[in-house]
Amino acid sequence: MSRFGRDRRRRPGLTLVDLTISLFIIAIIAAVGTPRLIDSLDANRTRTAARRVAADLEFARQRAITTSSEQVVRFTTATSSYVLVGMSDPNRPARTYTVTLPDSPFSCTFTTTGLNSSGEIRFGIHGLPDRAASIIISSGSGQRTVAVELSTGKVSIL
Repeated sequence: MSRFGRDRRRRPGLTLVDLTISLFIIAIIAAVGTPRLIDSLDANRTRTAARRVAADLEFARQRAITTSSEQVVRFTTATSSYVLVGMSDPNRPARTYTVTLPDSPFSCTFTTTGLNSSGEIRFGIHGLPDRAASIIISSGSGQRTVAVELSTGKVSIL
């Protein structure tokens, strides 16, 4: 019997000190992991957006070759969007093929270098562009560059 007349048995459970220490450890792990998670998300967004832009440029190039007609891709940096001129969207045939990078899942913006004053790159009937160009895609700390070579028309992600 205990000093106060009750039997004090040890009950399983956590004390307030145990809970406080556990929460403190979780807070430290979250504080260390959050920036890495954000950097990882930014890198994934830019990688995905760069792949999309590169695939669409290559699609426009191949379409110019197969149809033996010029294919134009028009970039608008103010809205970080681009249009494959004269093509309908494969998912919504009544609409023009337009990609807006600030929208989900990309959440990116871009700047361009080497495009003409209209923000265009034109692929001729042999799939060669009218100029070399670079599209620099950014999201937070992530950045990727999609380049189009003048001599071959090759589209690559740097």
